[in-house]
Amino acid sequence: MIQRPRGTRDFTGEDYKLRQAIYRKFADFCDGQGFEGIETPAFEERSLFVRSVGEGTDIVQKELFDLEKKSGKTYSLRPEYTAGVVRSLVENGLRAKKLPILLYYTGEIFRYDKPQKGRFRQFGQVGLEILGRSEPGIDILGINNAVQFLKLIGIESCSVIINSLGSAETRQKYAAVLADYLKSKATGLCKDCLRRAAKNPLRVLDCKIETCKDAARSAPSVISVLSEEERKYLEEVKEGLADLKINVEIDEALIRGLDYYTGIIFEITTREDTARQNSLCGGGRYDNLIEELGGPQTPAFGYSMGVERLMEEAKVKVEDTNKKVAIIPLGEKEKIEAIKLQNELKSVTAPINLNPKSLGEALSDASKENFDFAVIIGEDELKSGKLALKNLKTQEQTKLTLDEIAKKFRRVSAK
Repeated sequence: MIQRPRGTRDFTGEDYKLRQAIYRKFADFCDGQGFEGIETPAFEERSLFVRSVGEGTDIVQKELFDLEKKSGKTYSLRPEYTAGVVRSLVENGLRAKKLPILLYYTGEIFRYDKPQKGRFRQFGQVGLEILGRSEPGIDILGINNAVQFLKLIGIESCSVIINSLGSAETRQKYAAVLADYLKSKATGLCKDCLRRAAKNPLRVLDCKIETCKDAARSAPSVISVLSEEERKYLEEVKEGLADLKINVEIDEALIRGLDYYTGIIFEITTREDTARQNSLCGGGRYDNLIEELGGPQTPAFGYSMGVERLMEEAKVKVEDTNKKVAIIPLGEKEKIEAIKLQNELKSVTAPINLNPKSLGEALSDASKENFDFAVIIGEDELKSGKLALKNLKTQEQTKLTLDEIAKKFRRVSAK
């Protein structure tokens, strides 16, 4: 028997409904906040991710899904969204667009990671990007947006941790300080971190190996090399979030796993997750990426959330806002009339029962599945031209023409 690929999931039943509800709620929420949706290809040239995410990152070194070569170029499935969004903007004329640009996305991400609890090789992601402005208010806006969405789906108990990586120059300065420190810890570093310490020392701070974590705990803080202006910016973001009644603290050990970040970075966890092992959301500022990918110098801020992680914590009540109408044809001839009716009920949930064993069983099934109405189509209904409409909540039954039923539910769905 062929089984699904390792590190993937099938979503059916209530899991499918919850996943789709999170996607829809995020899109509706962002639309209401003035963001526009964007959709980019699921695969891009591999070089895009090497240049943006960083050649020394685990994502590029270990986790890219490279596609089989059929031309001179190498393509990879996207391991994150921001690089593709930026590529799209640069390619489609960012210079001509009015700033700031507010975008959101929803879709699938692919990483050849070691499958484990809460970690998959294909997973859903939602996120947003704010491009064209660089001030504390934009960072506060973006982080607050994430917190408010989490509240919308029932995740009330959130903690925000923030840090700053400073400018590209500050980051380079810190990398040199960190590399020098790590030389004294070389005997305790894993094989990967010995390589990282030489090429990209900030990645050592992300390692999950216990001996490497020990080395990271006593490492010099990035805040020690921030300029006065960068420290002030960090404090302003913290104070702004606190003014919004958001539980926030500065964590000097916070380092995001992508090389394009500069300035403010953040993560959101549940307050119960004191070890901060399972982030709900992460992001920050990336003021140089657009220029590095061929566009004009444009500051930017963004975040992303893993949908499967949200599913674990969300308290979304998955419910149909439209009326639900079960269409029950009692024979083969009646199916054509059922299809005609379904064509007129596009604004409500109106599936056709394609195999009713009996009218009683069909009505019982519809009630169990919380349908509001059933339309019964038998020989008598075909002859009279009037279909039986049964209210499954009150058990009242009336006879109406197809057009009358269609008009009734068009009015209901518009309310």
